[in-house]
Amino acid sequence: MSSEICVLHVDDDRSFGQLVADFFAHTAADIRVLTETSAGAGLERLHEADDIDCIVSDYDMPGRNGIEFLDAVRDEFPDLPFILCTGKGSEEVASEAISKGATDYLQKGGGSEQYELLANRVRNAVEQYRSQHRAEEHERITRVIRDLNRALVYADSVNEIEHEVCTVLSDADPYVTACIAGVDPDTMRVEPRTWAGDDAGYFEELAMYVDEESPGRHAPGGVAYHDRMIAISQNIPEDSEYAPWQEAAVTRGFLSLIVVPLAYNGDLYGLLAVFADRSFAFDDTEKSLFRELGDDIAHAMHAKEMRTELQTTASRLEALFERSPDMINVHDTDGTVIRSNPQLCQQTGYTEDQLVGMKVWDFDRNLDPAAAHSLWDGMDAGDSLRVESEYQRTDGSTFPVEVHIRRLNIGGEDRFVAISRDITERKQHEQELQRTERRFRAILEDPNILAGVLDTDGTLLSQNKTALQYIDAGLGDVEGEPFWETPWWPAEMRPTIKDNIERAAAGEYVEYEADLTKPDGERYSVEGVIRPVTDDAGAVVSLIVSARDVTDRTVREKRLEAILEDTTAPLFMKDRDGEYLLVNEGFKQLFGLADVTVRGQTDAELLSPAVADAVRENDREVLRTGEPIEREEQIAVEGEQRTFLSSKTPVYDIGTESDPADPVAVLGVATDITEQKQREQRLKRQNERFDELASVVSHDLQTPLATARGRAELAVETGDTEQMAQALNAIERVDRLREGLVTTLRTKEIVSETDVVDVERIGRDIWTTTQPSDAATLEVSDTPTVEADPAALRRLLENLFSNAVEHGSEAVTVRIGAIDGGFFVEDDGPGIPEQERENVFTPGYSTKRGGTGVGLASVRQIVVAHDWEIRITDGTAGGARFEITRTDVDSESSS
Repeated sequence: MSSEICVLHVDDDRSFGQLVADFFAHTAADIRVLTETSAGAGLERLHEADDIDCIVSDYDMPGRNGIEFLDAVRDEFPDLPFILCTGKGSEEVASEAISKGATDYLQKGGGSEQYELLANRVRNAVEQYRSQHRAEEHERITRVIRDLNRALVYADSVNEIEHEVCTVLSDADPYVTACIAGVDPDTMRVEPRTWAGDDAGYFEELAMYVDEESPGRHAPGGVAYHDRMIAISQNIPEDSEYAPWQEAAVTRGFLSLIVVPLAYNGDLYGLLAVFADRSFAFDDTEKSLFRELGDDIAHAMHAKEMRTELQTTASRLEALFERSPDMINVHDTDGTVIRSNPQLCQQTGYTEDQLVGMKVWDFDRNLDPAAAHSLWDGMDAGDSLRVESEYQRTDGSTFPVEVHIRRLNIGGEDRFVAISRDITERKQHEQELQRTERRFRAILEDPNILAGVLDTDGTLLSQNKTALQYIDAGLGDVEGEPFWETPWWPAEMRPTIKDNIERAAAGEYVEYEADLTKPDGERYSVEGVIRPVTDDAGAVVSLIVSARDVTDRTVREKRLEAILEDTTAPLFMKDRDGEYLLVNEGFKQLFGLADVTVRGQTDAELLSPAVADAVRENDREVLRTGEPIEREEQIAVEGEQRTFLSSKTPVYDIGTESDPADPVAVLGVATDITEQKQREQRLKRQNERFDELASVVSHDLQTPLATARGRAELAVETGDTEQMAQALNAIERVDRLREGLVTTLRTKEIVSETDVVDVERIGRDIWTTTQPSDAATLEVSDTPTVEADPAALRRLLENLFSNAVEHGSEAVTVRIGAIDGGFFVEDDGPGIPEQERENVFTPGYSTKRGGTGVGLASVRQIVVAHDWEIRITDGTAGGARFEITRTDVDSESSS
């Protein structure tokens, strides 16, 4: 149901009433509940509220039971839905309730199913009531308009128009009396002219003035007169503006009033007042009806006055001849034209002299002389008739006309006045409507389309033969039924179709897809649309529903989807607009879209803007050139940036176009090459490290070789065997470097197996190999230990010691100490300027003339290989300080 339902629930059990209200509030949002605890209070609420759609009443209540409450309601509201709901399951109670006009009967019970059942009963009762009310209102309004139009057409005078209008309206429910009145411009008193119906002398006794100082100025009559607008009193007994005339109206059963100004072209022809026997009788529909009727009545009164003047005075007839926009001729009983007006001359091309003396059938192509005489002979003076005919111009061309003929007696002579109007535009409009209807019927009967026409409430008005081939039912079986309840739709789809219809009725263009089953069990698929049809004012007046059988295309798509799902690599297809048509499970798993409907979405909705733009540009290239491409695309997957090699191919047929000249879609497969790219990067970095290794090894060998050579020479010169022992130690150092190099080359790693190492022990062991002077000293504080490759750590310390000795004085002091997460090496030499600290680890960079610039590069390489970090600061004695720590120490401290 498309609007809110207001239910009046009457039950002496207040807690049960609140329970029903709470249940409906949580589970039936379209139902609003008003609760009363007695029949008397329910009747009062019913009189106060004007929007109650249904009553739900308990049976067993103190004072007045549910049946008695029903009797009271039916006295005033004979058609209002009434559901009797009681704990007593007596069949007699149910039978009595139904016989007295209850809409439905429901036994109280426990559980939410009972309230759901009650909600459904309420909805069904209200929908039936509203449908019946709409149908009755439509029939009533149609009847009123038809009767009034007939009266306006056939009335011969303004007085007759007023009489017929009042008679027709007073005979139409819920109106009880109608009156047309004027206002005396001198006294400003309302003067009833004509009335009909059960007025009981009301209008004869009416004393109402509508000048600015009188109460009547603010009553409906005064508002309609002064403001030229429809004025309404919806509830006369409570309307303070109608207080002076309240008693007289209410005692006669007049409970609501509408006053319509009968105005045409700025002239007021009177006030139409209509009373109804119930309050709030004049809703928006009634107001629109009376607005239209007021215009028609005023126009008719205007026309009658004009024609009366024409009939009664020759002078006015002459004036009308000269200024009338219609064609006018006066002819005698023989059909001879006596007078013609300028408009007739202009339209036909004849001069007045030419027309005067002609027979009317000389320019009226459809008028036969014998038939004309027979027609005229049957008319008495004052009689009139209307015919459609065709006039011929002097050049032979013709045009359609509407002719109003009236027989008059002018100066004792019988004359016929024919007033004609060119209806070419109207005929063209009618022909266009006919052509439109034929085109619509042609579309409706298209054998390739399932099509139908719906009312705005979803009722099926018409359906083509093609659609009927899909169900086991005839046109008579489905016409007049709610469209969503017809055999085309399975039960599970009907709520969706109903919702689609309601959206279309609100003006929305609604597209849908459905997989359905024919009566023989054959499956088929359709794509359709529900289009709103609007009038000139933009109001939706009907709905057109159409669908195309796309079973073959759906089968192809499903086959393609099956192929896609059998492929583990991510596959996808997009249309020209970049919307995904198909994706396989591999695609969904890759991007974590298992529970997301990807079809119909674009990369802009699934990816970051920058990535989406790049991917879309690649798609456009394929569509533009018609050639396949391969591109690397960077896409974030679960927060990680990954690299894909996308192969994209143009597609020319997806079942939407016949032999298109350009590609209509892009089919792509994406291969994750992230690990491959990472391996390439690691290999590149490894090669770079081995390039550095060549220089580092050469440098690291220089120190022990130079030491061995120097100690050997001293041993030869001095015969000191201690020098020879030092030389042998240096040679052993060279051998260890050789073994480390072999291991590095075999394992492809600068660092091999690690162990917990005493930095002081290794430091003191290699201190002598650096050949410091006797004045140089090595100090150790807080003996540090680290997990490291011992050989690599020896090379690191050897390079740091050599760097301190080379750049310091002969009495240089080198200190080793422990720090959080690592150790430091510092000296008291000249230090390293802050601006050069980032450069000293670069291979080949040296601040010493003739230096190789390899030593500290080797240090950095060993540090990185251990996943350590190195930082240069000022030493405590002013020299350089190298702090070497694990990388997780900085992370922990920063966090």
